[in-house]
Amino acid sequence: MKTLYLLPVLALAFTLTTGHAQKVKTYKAWVTFTDDIRIRGTFYSAETDGLILMGDDLNEIRIDPKTVKTISFRRKGSVGKGVWIGALSGAAVGAIAGYASGDDEPGWFSSTAEEKAAGGAIFLSFPGAGIGALFGSKRTIYPINGDYQTYSGLLAELKKYSPSGQ
Repeated sequence: MKTLYLLPVLALAFTLTTGHAQKVKTYKAWVTFTDDIRIRGTFYSAETDGLILMGDDLNEIRIDPKTVKTISFRRKGSVGKGVWIGALSGAAVGAIAGYASGDDEPGWFSSTAEEKAAGGAIFLSFPGAGIGALFGSKRTIYPINGDYQTYSGLLAELKKYSPSGQ
């Protein structure tokens, strides 16, 4: 009987502790070197002596800022999120437009407002998803051009993309 009283207390404690958990923001980074070679990975940190990326196999990649031409960032999952938001927005616009057009007069090819709303939602969700993918794939680009002074000036801004945010 004591376990029945303890279970809601534990559930409440678990709910309260997980509500304050901070979600870690991770960013994909694309680095173009001064000799036009490109690498990509998950951005880990920006230090005074260079950048640190995590490769696909979780190996640490250290990069000297004097060899970097540009570095660009995009938040992980932003493309998928953009697709979903775009598809839902397109579906909503299509449904509203279809429903607002009302019922057709009875005849050989007539539709109800609900049928038009469903067709509009389906039809406009695809272009909405494409537009959302375009917006979600936007990258923030920082030109460094192998100049350490430029890199050190951008260091505070670059540190915002690290998982710790500092």
